[in-house]
Amino acid sequence: MKKVLLDTNMFIYLLDHHVLNPKVEKLTRMLFDSEEYKIVIHPKTIVEAQKIKDPVLKEIFLSKLRIYKQIDKPPIPSEEFIKSLRVSSDNDEIDIELLYSVQKNCVEYFITNDNDLKKKASRIGLGERVLSIDEALEFFKPVKEEFVDIPAFIEEDYLRNMELDDPFFTSLRNDYWGFDNWFLRKKEEKAYVIRNDKRQITSFLMLKEEPEDDVDQSLLKQLPNQKRIKVSTFKVTNRGKRIGETFIKIMLRYASKRNVNLLYVTVFPKQAQLITLLSDYGFTLYTQKMTTNSEGISLMENVYVKYLDDYTSFPNIEYTNQGIFLVPIRPEYNKLLFPESEINFQLSLDDYRGEITSSNAIKKAYICNSNTKQIKNGDLLFFYSTRENMRMTAIGVVDEVYDRFDSIDDIFDIVRKRTAYSNEQLKDVARLDSLVILFKHYLSFEQEIRYRDLIEMGVISSGIQQIQKINQEKMSLIISRDDSVANHIKFN
Repeated sequence: MKKVLLDTNMFIYLLDHHVLNPKVEKLTRMLFDSEEYKIVIHPKTIVEAQKIKDPVLKEIFLSKLRIYKQIDKPPIPSEEFIKSLRVSSDNDEIDIELLYSVQKNCVEYFITNDNDLKKKASRIGLGERVLSIDEALEFFKPVKEEFVDIPAFIEEDYLRNMELDDPFFTSLRNDYWGFDNWFLRKKEEKAYVIRNDKRQITSFLMLKEEPEDDVDQSLLKQLPNQKRIKVSTFKVTNRGKRIGETFIKIMLRYASKRNVNLLYVTVFPKQAQLITLLSDYGFTLYTQKMTTNSEGISLMENVYVKYLDDYTSFPNIEYTNQGIFLVPIRPEYNKLLFPESEINFQLSLDDYRGEITSSNAIKKAYICNSNTKQIKNGDLLFFYSTRENMRMTAIGVVDEVYDRFDSIDDIFDIVRKRTAYSNEQLKDVARLDSLVILFKHYLSFEQEIRYRDLIEMGVISSGIQQIQKINQEKMSLIISRDDSVANHIKFN
């Protein structure tokens, strides 16, 4: 934790009997609330307080100063340092000691309302670390919490609002020594949770941003020296709803919003399903760590990492020479497959319950009766919502393509949980020669790219009624309209 030194004049603002200056109040609250900075005082501030003549006021002032930690054994300024600031009074001598504690890195920053002191600091190269109240307000203002879009059926909630004796936590308690104590220590932190109708937790995701210099001695090999997101807890019990894929999307959005490139998660080898899920989306084995379970037995956990700037894995696309296709999709099915691309999205009861698995999933299916034979694994699908929408919505990458089936049941088995069609709708649209494309949903367009834009750019010359192939030049024109998409596509 970095230390912030307050000048004596700052404490006069804080501790006298007048209504607190609004700026001082705001700054002090920022520092008290910060998990990165801590207010300290110089012992000479105590010496200054001893000069107060009124014994009652002096004791009041000293009693309040004692709540702050003092710099331990502050260094004595050198003759050279003293000469550089041209001492002329006792007050100057105190200023010199305060500034010297900054020079010798006893503290990171020093806040003062003394303009002469700030000028002295600038003269000796400490101007960026000696701050006025206004400068400190700007410097220490909390980073704006970036909103991470989550589905309606997921809550972001404090751990203190969860019951530690919920059966959901039993396996975690068994796997990790001291789990209950850890949970209670984290009570003011948040997690993404799904609850059933009885308000019992069925899925839980907890993320933590770690500083670049954070060290975990239990790791056999230390992580790279950079900021990172730790997946503290990842557990899903409501199977069949593609919640694991939804959590993957949240993890990546969370890291992206915080401009963090590295994510990591620890996983026991027995968690084969989770390992497969992580591997599908670019997590790779990095090292191992020793973990003690509730019985005191030491077990090895695998540590998987993912880099957001890795263009060989989700959600980035490395374009070499894949086919590119414009794919029309009716608005009602676009809403079910790509809800985050909707402009005026109306939530249904199924949305609140997380029942629409095609919305939750990254792996999706597209069914039509096109007779095209050009689409193959790895090709790019640019989805275009038709009719009243008439705009680009999402980009997918093809996993598999099917165009011949022995029975309709075969189609059901392939697209189950991945399609926007209900079983009844599938019976109406599916044929034995239907085109079924299994793909991963990589990106959604954040900027509107409408039919008229595609016409003006020369991407198309008429309406998009069926799947049509486009070239790299036309794809580049489309993605140039949306940086959120363009930044995830690399051309080789």
